[in-house]
Amino acid sequence: MTIELIANPKTAKYQQLKNTILGQFFPWSWGENTITTDWQSPDYVDDSTLNGHEDFGFYSHGFLMRPVKNSDVTCCYPTESSPFVKDAHDLVTEILDFNNVKYDLIFRMAANCVHPTEKRLASPPHEDHPWPHTNLLIYLTDPFKGETVVEEKKFFGKEDDAILFQGVHYHRPPEKNRRIVFVATFI
Repeated sequence: MTIELIANPKTAKYQQLKNTILGQFFPWSWGENTITTDWQSPDYVDDSTLNGHEDFGFYSHGFLMRPVKNSDVTCCYPTESSPFVKDAHDLVTEILDFNNVKYDLIFRMAANCVHPTEKRLASPPHEDHPWPHTNLLIYLTDPFKGETVVEEKKFFGKEDDAILFQGVHYHRPPEKNRRIVFVATFI
């Protein structure tokens, strides 16, 4: 599987969560780096400014946080971290069901917000988990040429597009405004 564009029925449930995420009072947390090193892909490069990549900061809101395993913290199961987790869950299952996509377990759900960077270099190549999984990515805003790249195939999304993919991926910051996406991982 590379990148598969799937239907987003844009239901009332979707519009409500999208409006909440894009709203003035939605809580965001700042992360200094695009990639964490808790459970890192073997393809991750620590000095990510090499080879046309940059480990830039971004805002995130975790609905369901990924399992974490490192020397400081171990939590080998996803944890709820948002009062909107049920809305996020319902959105994911609604879109997957609408597209007849089979799923058994959701590992992670988050909204990510990336602003333009000075060099507009792509984020480091990575996988979200070290085990087999599928990513669902929904563009909540126009990404303004902030493409998603999976196994070197580029996808220039637009607002409300939903895609599925597996494997090593990265993205480029937008040329202007904000690139806000909803991300979920599942098996």
